[in-house]
Amino acid sequence: MIFAGSRRVIVLIPHGLLPPKPSTSSKARYAKPAAVLNTDVRTLFIPGRQIDDAFLNEMEESFIQSDMGVKNVETMVAEVRERWRLGKIKNAEDAKNVVKEQMVAGWGPPETRELRYAESGADGDSRRRN
Repeated sequence: MIFAGSRRVIVLIPHGLLPPKPSTSSKARYAKPAAVLNTDVRTLFIPGRQIDDAFLNEMEESFIQSDMGVKNVETMVAEVRERWRLGKIKNAEDAKNVVKEQMVAGWGPPETRELRYAESGADGDSRRRN
């Protein structure tokens, strides 16, 4: 319901319809992707499973649900699809190896894979605090 006064508009939302507050902890932030990657995605790569259109669609859906990013998922699935189409890969194990290759390639060259720390703290103090 919306009530309009002379200066403000007040919107009343029933308590049950409020979305949950987003969690800021890294553990909570990665819980969904980890759950999807550790269950749905692992069931894709069953040894001996042959690649077909259903497999590729399931792989794409699982990766998108794991919050890997649409662009990343499209790149990985396209590479698996292309290699399958050309007859270079045939089964889920082959597809898993292609996905691993694509993920590592997305990290960039090894010399750029280091943790980089800010030169100073939030208050400009570059000394470490214990």
